[in-house]
Amino acid sequence: MATSRFHLLLALIAGLGVAIYLLGNGATSLWDRDEPRFAEAAREMVATGDYLVPRFHGAVRYDKPPLIYWLMAAAYRVTGPTPLGARLPSALAGGIAVFLTGLLGRRLVGAAAGLWGALILALCLQLTVEAKVATVDATLLATICAGMVAVVRSWQGEGGWGNLLFGWGAVALAILTKGPIAPLVVGGTALGLKLAGGRPWPWPGRRLAAGLVILLAICLPWVVAVQAATDGDFLRVAIGHHVIDRAAHPLEGHRGPIWYYLATLPASFFPWALLGFGALFDLIRRAREAASRPLLLWLAIPFALFTATATKLPHYTLPAYPALALALGRIVAAPRRPPWWGWLAAASGLFALALGIGLAVGAQRQLPGGAPVAVGMEALLLLLVGVAHLTFRWRYHAVAVATTAAAALLCLGGATLPALEPFKPSPPMVAALEAAPPAARYSYGYFEPSLVFASHDTVQEVSDRAALIALLASPTSFACVLPRTVWHELAPALTSPPAVLAAFRGFNVARGHWGDWVVVGRLAPSPPAVLAAFRGFNVARGHWGDWVVVGRLAPPAPEVARGGRSRPELRRRAGG
Repeated sequence: MATSRFHLLLALIAGLGVAIYLLGNGATSLWDRDEPRFAEAAREMVATGDYLVPRFHGAVRYDKPPLIYWLMAAAYRVTGPTPLGARLPSALAGGIAVFLTGLLGRRLVGAAAGLWGALILALCLQLTVEAKVATVDATLLATICAGMVAVVRSWQGEGGWGNLLFGWGAVALAILTKGPIAPLVVGGTALGLKLAGGRPWPWPGRRLAAGLVILLAICLPWVVAVQAATDGDFLRVAIGHHVIDRAAHPLEGHRGPIWYYLATLPASFFPWALLGFGALFDLIRRAREAASRPLLLWLAIPFALFTATATKLPHYTLPAYPALALALGRIVAAPRRPPWWGWLAAASGLFALALGIGLAVGAQRQLPGGAPVAVGMEALLLLLVGVAHLTFRWRYHAVAVATTAAAALLCLGGATLPALEPFKPSPPMVAALEAAPPAARYSYGYFEPSLVFASHDTVQEVSDRAALIALLASPTSFACVLPRTVWHELAPALTSPPAVLAAFRGFNVARGHWGDWVVVGRLAPSPPAVLAAFRGFNVARGHWGDWVVVGRLAPPAPEVARGGRSRPELRRRAGG
């Protein structure tokens, strides 16, 4: 295949991925809790002008290094602090990861297999999720893919000083994205290829030294500055708690058995689902082939690393998915299918059918008013993915799966997720608080990160019941969100209870349950209305002037008939 044609097709595949990852992002508010934490930290950077220390709700956020916040802050310069802007870096990074995967595939498994591998990765559910949300993992994947491009080029004897700068620079950016994961994956793959032998691959000392200099030149300035700004706390907490403790203990209840990542593979690798196991088996079978070694190492290191880690989440092994996608792409591009293809494709089809039926039934039972039309469309498209898998004997089986999966993912972003927006509690809370005249804004019993971001951190948390009672009894102007049950319990005991401004029901994603809330408050008098505006010449003073007439108008008096009663009341008394 000609290079120009390959690059054009690969760009189209990456473009399809970016379209999937971007579609509907502006129509869907952020999902608790990780998305708004990242997005709000970036917003506070822009608001305060402090791009050194990430902060959420004014407190230092030790979870991640700064690169993702810098990228979101840059996007805010164009879009403002919106969900679209917060998610933009992830969507673009997902497209970059797909493109780099295709380039690697051309080198390792051939042009056709590389294109298929890029398409398989672009449609992979786990990448789609991470590239559609305002978190760090899609950006991490793009930097790891860039580092792997440099490793493979060098391993194949094409490494020069430009390749060295590209590779070490990518690893440095990965460190500024999510800490030590990329050096372990990229560096571990390079070391494994070196130890495996099979072809000469010299590691000149001066080039290794130059690479370390590049890495330190990119990372060290921020590390030194943030340590000074936080009295040495940033690395102590970021590495001690978020890396070491996470590896040693299951944080926030995110634990799992040793086979956790094998169990989650069918869903994470959907729509290819169980075909991922076949690709893994085929890669192990080809382990002695030189072209398979980088893929096998790339796949094995993240799975082994996070299997040994106590804290487990499905997206932790995302750095391995480009290798798995290329292994499956090589099988799809081959003229003949392996013996296991049919039954794994059929099992994947049954899995997709189960997902479609489960989505339809679950939405119908759990959502008020039944499943929205968009959710029904999504379920139907999942059923079509299942049917496409069941045509595994057809020559264009993989094309059918890819086509139906692309339609399902486009529907997910463009229709399904926006259709769930009315069930989120934070947007109506903020709308009700902002609709009130200027007043102090509070929340009791609900202070999720999405509320902080949506309100631009203008809502204060009421931490205990005594403080809430004091607020409700206060004569000052305020508006407060609280659970409806709490309001019904406290309102009868108040001498002068505040007014109920709004009431709504929503699903608390972070806690996994439905809730009912009210917004109550005492509102400051609104400013008088402008009744008229005009310009004229003041003859006495000899100059032109501009004036307005403002005022508060009493409501119109009811029309009163003879006897002192309003005409509607007389009609009611007369039976009319």
